[in-house]
Amino acid sequence: MNEVKTIRNTSIDSGRFIAAFLVVCLHTHFPINFLGAYIADIAKIAVPFFLMVSGFYLFSESEDIVLKRSANSIKKISLILLQAGIIYALLRIYKHYYLGIDISSQSFNLLPFLIFNDFNFTEHLWYVFAYLYDLIVIWFFCKLKRFKYLLYALPILILLYYVFTLWSRFISFTDGKFWFEFNWLVIGMPFVVTGMFLKKNFEWVNKINHKYLVVLIIIFFLLIFGEHYAFKLFVGNGPGVFSIQFLAIALFIYCTFNLSIFNNKLNFILSDLGKKHALNIYLYHILVREIITINNGSAFFNNSITIFAITLIISMSIESIKSFINSKLNLSSN
Repeated sequence: MNEVKTIRNTSIDSGRFIAAFLVVCLHTHFPINFLGAYIADIAKIAVPFFLMVSGFYLFSESEDIVLKRSANSIKKISLILLQAGIIYALLRIYKHYYLGIDISSQSFNLLPFLIFNDFNFTEHLWYVFAYLYDLIVIWFFCKLKRFKYLLYALPILILLYYVFTLWSRFISFTDGKFWFEFNWLVIGMPFVVTGMFLKKNFEWVNKINHKYLVVLIIIFFLLIFGEHYAFKLFVGNGPGVFSIQFLAIALFIYCTFNLSIFNNKLNFILSDLGKKHALNIYLYHILVREIITINNGSAFFNNSITIFAITLIISMSIESIKSFINSKLNLSSN
């Protein structure tokens, strides 16, 4: 089979932008109260979607290319995490020493960090560390010339996802509850490898009937709420487990089908925003939220939509500054 060229799919990038908004909704108050709980359920698909996108663009039929891509990504993600870690560490110091806020729950523990990528300075960087760990594992398998075994292991990885995610619904909500679910092995590897599998079998996947796929998306969308209710009723902890994964995969496949979901102008705008700003929004929306709440911001500012907009503006500013600096450096080098 001829390898599918790694080109930017504007629908996938648009999906990344929408997923970034959903992540903000998970960590902030949605301004319309009766919709908040429903959006929070749907928003659970965001991290699986991000991870599948990463795996999709990381994959190549050539093991050497995957080795090179994973090595480059390790360097890039490590630098990003260093920057974000410094920023959130400074926020932590400010809260503790200048505002007298108790931050004992955010203490750094080496063993959970090494095993479960639990950074603990803030509630959302676990995802980026999980992806970094996954990149290291992929790089290691490529180095050993055993990359194909990761694809063979996908059924086992999916089984681990279900076992540990279901188990986390039955255990009490303790400080360590996220260790068994939100880590590089249980969430990270299954969805990164799923993205790789979909890329490897791109021609076969695109033979799926589009109408059936849309029907499945609607069914999984509705089942998310039913499954959440069932878990709450019988277990006491939600959200659900199965529909979230299936909906994320179905939506991702739909994006690979359609290079343009919206009209050309809107698709261009959203895809450009997703490509340039989705990661920054993920990294820094918590910072914006914390700054607003620390200073007792009004309800107008302390909600998902406003925090998302402010974070997007900050990201645009950051990228503009980077672009300006790079252009000056290029001019000086010439």
